[in-house]
Amino acid sequence: MCKKILLIALFSLQIISACLAGGEEKRPYDIPYPSDCHVVRLEVYVKQIGDTIKCFQTILFDKLNLEFFVWAFEKENGAAWARSVLDIGTGSGALGLTALAYGAEKAVGTDLDPLAVENARYNAKRLGLEKRFDVRQVNLKSPEVFSVIGEDEPFDLIICDPPQGGMRHPSAKVSSIVMKEDFFSTDPDHGFVTSLVEGLDGHLTDNGRAWICLRYPDVKKKMLSLAEENGFNARVLISWSDDIDPKKEIPVGNNYRVPPATESVILYELTRK
Repeated sequence: MCKKILLIALFSLQIISACLAGGEEKRPYDIPYPSDCHVVRLEVYVKQIGDTIKCFQTILFDKLNLEFFVWAFEKENGAAWARSVLDIGTGSGALGLTALAYGAEKAVGTDLDPLAVENARYNAKRLGLEKRFDVRQVNLKSPEVFSVIGEDEPFDLIICDPPQGGMRHPSAKVSSIVMKEDFFSTDPDHGFVTSLVEGLDGHLTDNGRAWICLRYPDVKKKMLSLAEENGFNARVLISWSDDIDPKKEIPVGNNYRVPPATESVILYELTRK
């Protein structure tokens, strides 16, 4: 416990020092987060995997959104039909590893956060799946969604729980950890979703599918508009009101009261027209 508190304290002090150095305030994504800050803040048991996913400090994880993908795999009779899976914004690696547990042959995970890349690799190694799960670092100077994916590298399934919504005001008094989480969880100008949908055609197999989990109305509207513009059909694959039965066994973690906002979450499937 003392070691964990000390690591968090050192983590915060390094970020504060980086912000004050040179008299110029740095943006959250300019600050060098220590790559060895391996404080496990959360462990979630995933039934299909048969083990827990461990999340490092500051690595975002949404248990309920993961549950939507689990229900989708259940609805689509697993993932054996997906020879290759791309998990965009992999974080802890939970989505890609779940796809493998449901029968996918291999998966690639990508992330902009170096610590998330380490976290995903850590979980893959723990679960004995490191040879089937290739985790790649996205360069901050080239943050396009498919920047680390080759042109000759199509996927049967692309899965993404994208950042969405706006950031807190820069003057808001929040911790450095919250600043980092804000940066990696928000997409105020829809740049991420735009790059994602516009790049699908070049990275899906002929019968490939993309599963995108969205919460906010403006992001849903933007994604649906982009899908139409880029020649994709979009259908609701999983919605809280129609597909999730709270009385059924929860396949991810422990059961608890669902926040009202979750009822607006929809998992869309995009396929070529």
